[in-house]
Amino acid sequence: MKHILKSTDVDRLYKKPIAGSYSDGGYLYLVVSAKGVLSFRYRVNLENAKNWITIGRYPAVTLAYAREKALEYSKLVAQG
Repeated sequence: MKHILKSTDVDRLYKKPIAGSYSDGGYLYLVVSAKGVLSFRYRVNLENAKNWITIGRYPAVTLAYAREKALEYSKLVAQG
């Protein structure tokens, strides 16, 4: 899987937040709220419904850790 976000992109958004949802590929997203809170979320598609798992807030949760957790979640989804 090719990752789109770089740690410098996340740092830049932390210093100057722009609300929105930024994909890293593989259903991992960095979500920036209107109040400037950055959270990593993983999108799960189960039974034709989209659900979200919040991995945690940046900077407590790093991009590398969020990617590890997203990989774990994708394996669990594949197992059913």
